[in-house]
This record gives sequence, structure tokens and C-alpha cells, in this order.
Amino acid sequence: MPGPERVLTEQSFHARHWGRQLVFAATIEGTWVGTGDGYELELIDWDGVVRRTLEWSGPSLQVSDAILQGLHARLTYSFRDDETKMREFDRDRWGEWLDELPPTLPAYERLLVLGSGDLWVGLWAPNWLYREPGDSGRTWLVFNDGGQQIRRVAIPGNMHLLDVDRTRVLVLVRGELGVERLGIYEMVVE
Repeated sequence: MPGPERVLTEQSFHARHWGRQLVFAATIEGTWVGTGDGYELELIDWDGVVRRTLEWSGPSLQVSDAILQGLHARLTYSFRDDETKMREFDRDRWGEWLDELPPTLPAYERLLVLGSGDLWVGLWAPNWLYREPGDSGRTWLVFNDGGQQIRRVAIPGNMHLLDVDRTRVLVLVRGELGVERLGIYEMVVE
């Protein structure tokens, strides 16, 4: 059911890059719901009443020049050594990309609730940045049942978090050649 904001252009209908996206995670009490517009989630009970609001602070969500440069570099990577193609892209396509982008970044993009009631919030990370295996790819904030942040967990860039228990994480690991496998790792608590 989570779905990204969509954009209709003359050429296509596609998900807006870092646009609004409904994310939710069900609990016994109700469902945590958010769009990533800010550092806030709401717990809506099964009767549709907002029972709790979870707020935290984080970095500015304004789109920076560094983010735009990273996106440009990713889009032009395959012809980075061809000056003519770079100029053509900048002249013909880059403006279209800029027109479609919202002015702010999402705060988060995934939620996961444990049986203990802990809520894991996967902070947004640009998926176009190349990361070496082992590099910190996505940060997860962990909130307890009372709404206090109890942990900050970094998942390497070549891993996708699938599930968690009190001491371990289940991840999908992508190797250097793109081969995927499941991995179970103990969490290191500092």
C-alpha cells in the first residue's frame, strides 16, 4: 500500500524522485503513519483516532547543491568522459530533472515495528550514491514503546534491512558482483 508521489510528463508517468511517500507500520494499538515531510509520525488507532505523535529533530531537509551535484553525477556517470554528451544532457534534460524535484528531501522512508513495540525509522538516504560494501548506507533510529529514542543503527550500504529481533538483524546482502544472499548479524551496541 505505500506508494510514492507520481509525476506525469509528456514522456512518462513515474515516481517523483524523493517525493512524498506514505509509509506505515502496523502495531496492536494501531498504525504508525507518516509521509517523511518532517521528523514526525502519528500512531492512528484502529478507529481512526490519532493516539500519539512521535517527533524528533534532524538535519535540514532543504535540497542542497551537494545533493543536486550527486544526482547530476549519477545521471551522467556513463558518459562522464564525453564532453559533447555532457553538454547535451545539461542543455536538453537536466532542466527537466530540476523542474520535477521537490524543494525538500524526505526525512525517512521505511518503518519497522518489533514485537517488543520498538519502532525502527529508516532515515532517507539517496539511492544513487555509490557505496562500497561496509560503508554506512542507511541509518535507522530506534524508539521504544514510550517514544524515546534508544538507539541509532547504521546498516552498510550493500545491505537491505528485512527484520530485527532484540539482538540480531536479518538483511539482504548484495555482493560486489550484484549477487544477493540473506545474512543474520548480531547488533553491536556501543
